[in-house]
Amino acid sequence: MNVPVNSRSIDIPTEFQSCFDRQRAAYPAAPEPSYAQRIAD
Repeated sequence: MNVPVNSRSIDIPTEFQSCFDRQRAAYPAAPEPSYAQRIAD
């Protein structure tokens, strides 16, 4: 069974954590990108 993990409780390299933080911040702007945007990405 998968147990939720607090990402702050494990040692994540700083560059990964900053990437995760940027992804979390960007999500509300486009939570469901269009088909065209997904293809472009």
